[in-house]
Amino acid sequence: MADLSLVLGVDKLKASYTSRELMLQPEREFAPVKLDEYLDLVPADPDPVLTEMRLGKETMVSGPVKLRRALDRVADRYDYILCDCRPGGGAVMANALVACRHVVAPVQLTRFAASCVLELGTILAEVFDGQAGPAIRYLPTFWTNDRESEEALAFVEENCRGALFASRIPRAVAIARSMAEAVSLFE
Repeated sequence: MADLSLVLGVDKLKASYTSRELMLQPEREFAPVKLDEYLDLVPADPDPVLTEMRLGKETMVSGPVKLRRALDRVADRYDYILCDCRPGGGAVMANALVACRHVVAPVQLTRFAASCVLELGTILAEVFDGQAGPAIRYLPTFWTNDRESEEALAFVEENCRGALFASRIPRAVAIARSMAEAVSLFE
């Protein structure tokens, strides 16, 4: 899993305002990290399990609307808002799906990861309970020229017809180094 905060060189452990505060403390002033003139970032939560538990409790009461409400407060400041979520089907992902009109779901081209595309359809059906959800497109990633990638790609193509980007993102050494060494992708 890529961590956008890490890849952009932001230490989420030192951030005073993260995705946790955005969703669970709406009374706090919106305080993203300004990366440059055109790019702000609300860093990833340094303790995602705790946030998942807290947000899960609130989601059971009010539904998965916390992130949508938080983003509605600041949406007029931005042309695009990207929500970089961990894989999984918890409360954070449910909130992100409700908050977003479009979803790009990266799919690593391994047998296991590709099989998870079916789970996302199940999650969408559960969250939206028959109502219209976000437009979802799948983006094959970590492409290599080996048999496993070929088989995984064939599975994704078969199960995501009409919702699959034509692009294939190759396995990138720079991203792996960035994650392993905890340094910005741009260093």
